[in-house]
Amino acid sequence: MTTVGYGDISATTTLGRAIAIALMIMGIGFVALLTGAIAQWLLRSEAERIATVEERVIEEEQGIADEFRAISQALAQLERRILEQQRVAPSER
Repeated sequence: MTTVGYGDISATTTLGRAIAIALMIMGIGFVALLTGAIAQWLLRSEAERIATVEERVIEEEQGIADEFRAISQALAQLERRILEQQRVAPSER
């Protein structure tokens, strides 16, 4: 990317060298920008797929949390019934 040939023709003045350095930096920057754009284009579909999977996971987590709340409420009701029966049972004896 930054070679100027075999060395037979090269910049000898300070201004020429500064221009060569600027051109080299711009060339490297352009290739980096192009590489980044291609990578982003290639990864866009993967990012969309990941976002879709994340949405499904969040929905499943919400469903699990709802089921857990329902089970906790049912367990609390059973505990209350057991405690009520234990209070009533000793007085019947």
